[in-house]
Formats: sequence, C-alpha cells, structure tokens
Amino acid sequence: MIIRRNKTTNKSGKIENRYGWIVEEIQLFASVRLYFNLEELAEHFRRRQRAFRRLYVLKSLSRLTAGKHLYSAGKGWYSTLSKGFVADTTPLNKLASQLKAKFP
Repeated sequence: MIIRRNKTTNKSGKIENRYGWIVEEIQLFASVRLYFNLEELAEHFRRRQRAFRRLYVLKSLSRLTAGKHLYSAGKGWYSTLSKGFVADTTPLNKLASQLKAKFP
C-alpha cells in the first residue's frame, strides 16, 4: 500500500488527508461571506493563528470549486453564490449609439 506524503493513517488504519483542516477553515470563512479573495483568506488564517501555505490553500480552493461548494468569481475572487451576475446591457445600447454619433 502506497501512502502519499500529504496523507496520514489514523488509529483505525483509515487513510485521511493531513490538510483537511484547511478545507474546514475555508468553509468556516466562506460561510459568512458572499465573496472573498485570497488575501482576505490569508488574513483569516493569520487571525486564527493557522499556517497559511499558499499551495495547499489553492489546492483546497480548487477542490471546493470542483465540488461546487465554492464558485470562482474571477480574478482571484471566490463566491458562495452559485449563479453568476450577468449585466443587462440593452439600456446602454441607445446611450452608446448617441455617444458614437456625437463623438465619432
């Protein structure tokens, strides 16, 4: 049986992720926010006196987004909202055409 470096065996012999606490911390942090970024998450880890290992946090965020627990909001931001914001640009089309006509 091969055990990877980031895995450990508990007393019952079950293999578990040694960094599972990172996922728990991220979920705790995200539970009270609609949006957050990596810097805010790092500050949360510092306040809770937890080691912030960027690589492990990014892997955990990737797993949470793949599992649909978090959603990417773009440019390093994450969201707990499943539906993305789509702006309605139809009211702006008239304004844009007026601006093009007056300022070619």
